[in-house]
Amino acid sequence: MELLALCWHPLWVPCTLVLSVVLWARRAAWRPAACPVDLRGKTAVVTGANSGIGKCVALELARRNARTILACRSRERGAAAVEEIRRATGNPDVHLRILDTSSMASVRNFARQFLEEEGQLHILVNNAGTTG
Repeated sequence: MELLALCWHPLWVPCTLVLSVVLWARRAAWRPAACPVDLRGKTAVVTGANSGIGKCVALELARRNARTILACRSRERGAAAVEEIRRATGNPDVHLRILDTSSMASVRNFARQFLEEEGQLHILVNNAGTTG
């Protein structure tokens, strides 16, 4: 009985209620899918964008109207991801560039090609893993 008396305080119930309401209100107000940011006119590169987290990031950037470049190792899987993202978002400005981050020659070639073809880089998502 003494333990119950030690744990019980008249402020426990009101504090718990206030904290619950605050946490519930913050959860209800935070909706990342409702973010209104429009990335039209911005160029984004996502490495490792043919699957997993990279693909989800590329999809969201394309959904927000960014010029989205998928930097992938596999041409076949990258092309499939580009088509899927274009269909899902309606954004035709989604492109594939081949990049193998484990090869410095491939990285240099990608950088040279990017500098020749693109004006600026606004967003870079380094998602691809490397081995070695």
